[in-house]
Amino acid sequence: MPLKKIIIANWKMKVPYKKAPALLKQFRARKFSNLAEAVLCPDFISLPLASQVLKGTALKLGAQDASFSARGAY
Repeated sequence: MPLKKIIIANWKMKVPYKKAPALLKQFRARKFSNLAEAVLCPDFISLPLASQVLKGTALKLGAQDASFSARGAY
């Protein structure tokens, strides 16, 4: 049985909370291939909103940690 591919989009802290609804609606409107599983990882503050907006879609949600540091992978 072939393994299913997973595509993960991680927006770190690059999307301000006020812009999150519009971005989430864009993700909701997209058609995703059945050949891969799509996972969206918004910042922690936007996670509840993402759960509401993406409910009923094939998109999965993931979590990430975040740091106040301006640079680096923390």
